[in-house]
Amino acid sequence: MTPSTDKASAGDQKAMTLRLPTDLHERLVTVAEVEGEPVAEVVRRAVTEHVERRRHDPDFQAKLDATLRQNKRLLDLLVADDPGRDGAATHR
Repeated sequence: MTPSTDKASAGDQKAMTLRLPTDLHERLVTVAEVEGEPVAEVVRRAVTEHVERRRHDPDFQAKLDATLRQNKRLLDLLVADDPGRDGAATHR
């Protein structure tokens, strides 16, 4: 079973609102009807596939690494300026 089709408990899910152009919504509904699945499942599967493609995309991974390095640098600056800490950069 794929992650998109695993039935998670209600506590393991997040609700969100998605606004789509009318024509895209109509195509989405058509795909769901033809596949015999709820629209929400078609969307979950599409999002899962998109995220998985990004996880294996070298360009995306390079951007992710750059973002992580920048965030670490900013966190280190904040921790260094915190008088309540001993100056050591510890992250939880």
